[in-house]
Amino acid sequence: MEQSAATAFTKCVVGKLLEVLDTRYKMLRDLSHESASMQNDLLLLAAFMDDQLRRSSSSPAAERPTAVLRAYTELMRELTHDMEDSIERFLHRVAPRDDHGGAGAPSWPRRAARWVATLRTRLRFAAEIRKLKTRLEDETKRLRNAVEAAAAAGGGGHSSATPALAAAAPRGGHVEPNPVGMEKPIEHLVQLLDEAGAGGGPQQLRVIAIVGFRGSGKTTLARAVYSRSGRQFRERAWVDASRWTDVGDLLADIVRQVCLGEYDVSESHEENLRNRLKNKRYLIVLDDISMEQWNAIESIFENNGRGSRVIVTTAILSVANSCTAYKSGANGGCCIRRHGCVYKMQTLGEAHAKELALGGGSDQRPPELEHGSATLMAKCDGLPLALVSVANHLRCLGNLTGRHCADLCHLLGSLLLDERNVPRLAGTAAAADSFARLRRVLMDSYAGLPDYAARTCLLYLAVFPNDGRRLKRSVLVRRWLAEGYARGGEDVLGNSTDVDVADGHFRSFVDQSIIVAHPADDDDDDDHRTRRCRTHGIVHEFVLHKSIAESFIFSSRAPPRRKRVRHLSIQGGGGNTTTAALSTTDLSCVRSLTVFGDGGDAVSNLRKCKLLRVLDLEQCTTALSDDHLADICKLWNLRYLSIGMSSNVTMLPDNIRRLKLLETIHLSKTKVTMLPLQVVGLPCLAHLVGKFKLLLPDQRGKKTVVISNELEKLAKKSNLQTLAGFVADESQQAFPQLMRHMRKLIKVKIWCEFGGEESDSVSTTATDHLADAIRSYIEAPKVEETDARSLSIDMEQCSKQLIRSCHGESKLLHSLKPPCRSYLTSLKLHGDLFRLHGLISMLKNLYELCLSSTTTTLTRDLVSAIGGLPLLLRLKLVANHIEHFAIGAGEFRSLQHLLLVVHRQNPILLPKIEEGALPQLVSLELLCKHLRGLSGIQIRHLQRLKEVALDSRVSEGTKREWEAEARRHPNRPSILLLKNSYSTVLPDDTDRLDDQMDGELAREKSAPDDDAGNQEQIAEVESESSAFQLANSTMNNSVAGKESTADDADEEGLGSTNAVPMEQINSTGSINETEVSNRGKFTMSYFEDCCPYHEVINYKFGTYYVNSTAFEILFN
Repeated sequence: MEQSAATAFTKCVVGKLLEVLDTRYKMLRDLSHESASMQNDLLLLAAFMDDQLRRSSSSPAAERPTAVLRAYTELMRELTHDMEDSIERFLHRVAPRDDHGGAGAPSWPRRAARWVATLRTRLRFAAEIRKLKTRLEDETKRLRNAVEAAAAAGGGGHSSATPALAAAAPRGGHVEPNPVGMEKPIEHLVQLLDEAGAGGGPQQLRVIAIVGFRGSGKTTLARAVYSRSGRQFRERAWVDASRWTDVGDLLADIVRQVCLGEYDVSESHEENLRNRLKNKRYLIVLDDISMEQWNAIESIFENNGRGSRVIVTTAILSVANSCTAYKSGANGGCCIRRHGCVYKMQTLGEAHAKELALGGGSDQRPPELEHGSATLMAKCDGLPLALVSVANHLRCLGNLTGRHCADLCHLLGSLLLDERNVPRLAGTAAAADSFARLRRVLMDSYAGLPDYAARTCLLYLAVFPNDGRRLKRSVLVRRWLAEGYARGGEDVLGNSTDVDVADGHFRSFVDQSIIVAHPADDDDDDDHRTRRCRTHGIVHEFVLHKSIAESFIFSSRAPPRRKRVRHLSIQGGGGNTTTAALSTTDLSCVRSLTVFGDGGDAVSNLRKCKLLRVLDLEQCTTALSDDHLADICKLWNLRYLSIGMSSNVTMLPDNIRRLKLLETIHLSKTKVTMLPLQVVGLPCLAHLVGKFKLLLPDQRGKKTVVISNELEKLAKKSNLQTLAGFVADESQQAFPQLMRHMRKLIKVKIWCEFGGEESDSVSTTATDHLADAIRSYIEAPKVEETDARSLSIDMEQCSKQLIRSCHGESKLLHSLKPPCRSYLTSLKLHGDLFRLHGLISMLKNLYELCLSSTTTTLTRDLVSAIGGLPLLLRLKLVANHIEHFAIGAGEFRSLQHLLLVVHRQNPILLPKIEEGALPQLVSLELLCKHLRGLSGIQIRHLQRLKEVALDSRVSEGTKREWEAEARRHPNRPSILLLKNSYSTVLPDDTDRLDDQMDGELAREKSAPDDDAGNQEQIAEVESESSAFQLANSTMNNSVAGKESTADDADEEGLGSTNAVPMEQINSTGSINETEVSNRGKFTMSYFEDCCPYHEVINYKFGTYYVNSTAFEILFN
């Protein structure tokens, strides 16, 4: 464990330092010994730093590290950053210059001349390394002295435990009779405990898992349910599983409560418990259970047909999924078949949050308090433990005012970090005690992450503002990679890539509920599908202040503690404060610059950021000029570049070829349409996002075969994995020619614009080149066996002749003959789709298929072809009309998610689902606003179904019929009402097309009203009476293979939906406009980026509304 922790640290912080010292530059003989010595010291220091982080969480306060050791940890991070900076400068200065015209590698004389020319640089580097080595030795001596002094003092230098912390550690057994905001979730769980088995048969054993971030109220909810319904069960027990490290002690605790002393001492606890529960209806609650504990005891809970229930609480999503997984088998002659469901805890709504923190109702609180507490409530973000901590603190202050809330809001981040500073900040001892438990929870979550690298990635989230924006998984992962905070290597499972490590960090954060998956990605609990997320407000506050305290980032919200900073985050401009701070800050070591709003002096001083790795200006409102681009092209260390719509740039300069280390270019929101050929040739470029045509150099005088050979040579050297995407038309065929020879591509997006809307003639050569390129991409063997390969084609702007006439070899779809072999895993087609049956039926490796058309009729032949795909997991079909037919037994054997969108105005009759069809279906979405009743759909055969989604505009009678049908289903699937946004897409609006073509379901799940007894999925932005989310789960949903392209939801897709709270929809299905008030305005471009053509979108504490005439966006 120590070795792995140290290795994680050195890979993350030191980067390529050890590799360079140990291998490439031992030519400097006198550095060989320095290299080995520094490596040993760094491994030792890394292990020490990891130990300090773990001690700060798991140890009592009296045994925690001293302030000296915490300061030493910060100094070590700075030292290792300096080491890496030195290495990167050295590599840049000695790297061969591209002065030989790019015609292959430089000759031996050129290399020799370069070596001589850089000799002084090499000697200077050797001297610098020796200085760093001396500095490292000095720091090691200081550390040794500090540890020895602490040991000699017997821990006397450590702070003593405070009464608050000691009182906060144990988990009490107090039952809150009416916990705020939990009434409906309690009712839902009580119904699950009481309900009879499906179809009147024997009652099945059901496991209910309550999962959520620590402090979200899991234990409070479970205790309330246990208190209300426990007496109905003959045998019952409540066990705090976190108290027991030994499984035997855990079982003994259950036996003591269930058997009440009546058990055979000669038998094991397991046998006693099994015999006691054998023929009885029991309720067992296991609070805060671990995976190891569950695996050891789950076989005891046999299904005896008595309707027994087991409730578990956990902060780990994978544990909840494991506990509720569908199981069927035999154990000693008893069936252990059980059904399970997962409650996903949701934060409290605005009204309940204020009631818990401030007390009373809104009519009892003065306007001054309402106004002054707004920011504090936003930071608490509805987390019950945070709100209770705030309430306890404010009660100590006497007469509560908005000023008190504003003062607490200002100090909140500091109060969350270190108990040593709390009495001084809080002012009173009682107030100091208020945040002890919350502080411990946050620190435990942070220090409980696997290693230093994961913690660094979590701190990195502080560069993004907590303003309701969803974070894209692809952006996070690519930025972590660009920063060097995710390093692959050898581990117990073999070799792991950098991408594997970065994905692992993201999945770990989601699994531990540290970050919240967007509801659109939350349906199947599959972390590979999580594409967008957000951080809890209180978690973001903790991470922000911890990263600032450790000088990890500089935010415009707080002044820097040191002159040198590594990460700059400019949020909302910052005005004179930011300008003054930047004027005294050393920008030469800045690694990332992220701007939200006005970039001001930060953008003007780009040339000073000599070591910049990440430049994210996607949300920057400062207009970029050619001068800014010229400065950007001098940032030789740049790995990640993202520019937003405020840029006036229409073309990238040729000098971008100097950015040899660039890995990601994201220009989808810019006006850049022409891409220099040199960009494709960048040696490290892996992700290119935008809508481009290729700008070729002057080719006059060159033969076609010579040009083709040059493009082929360039393509084979390319490292591109994501090309999303390029415009294919008759003017040039360069991109298709390049695509044919790019062997690392795993994600491609194409806009076909052949011939124009009404053109009758299309170039045969142009379509043939594109068809050959697509076929080569589909058939090319995988680089890695786990690679997922995605293809998205938009044919909306194609000539109708090209699409509909398939009699000539020049027509695109006809020329795409079924391939001999296919490695394609995801296919998305948009436009008028005809005669695709043969092609689709041959793509046997598809996991995801998305077909969208505004004119095509969905026919039985097409569905039959799709139904035979053996591996298909997700299917999205958008059509103008649908034929009535039956989905027969044996079709769609693997499908888990089915989405149907039908635009036709007259009443819809949907396909009949016969018994034996869709055996694995989990989610069924029917987005047809003219749906009448069940429309022929029968869901009783879908044994694993857990949710049905309907268009929010369907009639009240239709909603009631579906709710009744769900109540009759053994799984009681939740009924969701979604706001449909499948509208016409503007052809030149690339971002909106990206969102619609990817099926980003930007939806909010809400309970219709109080009488919807079967509603088990509560909105993320819930109505005021709800605080939790339930998702029935009868199985673990896993996608075979690695979904490496799933992260890029913002780059391609098909369709987008949003739920609307029932209280905002009247009986006719229209929006109640009285719910909306003017408080602020957003630009139309911002709205289109967030959610194209949506009428209402719910977010925490607010609603976006679009005036259909003026297209204004008003925030309430």
